[in-house]
Amino acid sequence: MPIWIIAVYSAYQGLRLVFASENNEMNLIKTNIFKRTRHPAYLGSLLIYFGLCISTLSLISFALLIPIFLIYNRFVDYEEKQLIKQFDDEYIAFMRITPKWRIKFRIK
Repeated sequence: MPIWIIAVYSAYQGLRLVFASENNEMNLIKTNIFKRTRHPAYLGSLLIYFGLCISTLSLISFALLIPIFLIYNRFVDYEEKQLIKQFDDEYIAFMRITPKWRIKFRIK
């Protein structure tokens, strides 16, 4: 059950913070869920899919999980290249302290 809560929270918070911004300025979001993981919406959707795999015990679903992850990883790599072009050293520093595919529970 906790995986569902983490997954839905991560996806919701990531999308809410990105799309709820009322200003047109492009700023790097490094607060809330984004200080715990760089791609909360993607991570949340992967965790939801993983939870479905566990709850259905479907071997086909588990087999599809790897290619789905690889596709998401390509999306993320492309987006990160674009973010590095846009935010340069600020995003590189953010990448060093914030995990890509896991949630950092301890914030120093």
